[in-house]
Amino acid sequence: MTEEPLEITLHCSKCDKTFPLLALHHCGENAHTPDWQPIETAPRDETPIEIYANVATVDCKYLAWWDDGEHWKEAQFDSKGERMGWWYATSSNGQAKVIITPTHWRYPDLPQPPKGDE
Repeated sequence: MTEEPLEITLHCSKCDKTFPLLALHHCGENAHTPDWQPIETAPRDETPIEIYANVATVDCKYLAWWDDGEHWKEAQFDSKGERMGWWYATSSNGQAKVIITPTHWRYPDLPQPPKGDE
């Protein structure tokens, strides 16, 4: 018996659309501000955002989302606290927890998707 691949989707609170985690997403021209904001103001609803921290003079950026840890048992973690935090995709079916403490965030500045015949 083969297992079905786990499809991870995210919901954009700006445009109210759900899309695959690794899909490029942009909900319209100028819909997302590129300005960096304090991490305390970041959305905590699994919306993909760019997070930033400066660690030992190195600029670290991730396209990440917040996981509230509610499904820690299903994800085979020992506790909710172990699952809760910022996560990023490592491949089409992998993910890893961000181990730095981000200080700022912004919506990703992604290009518009190609039109029908491009």
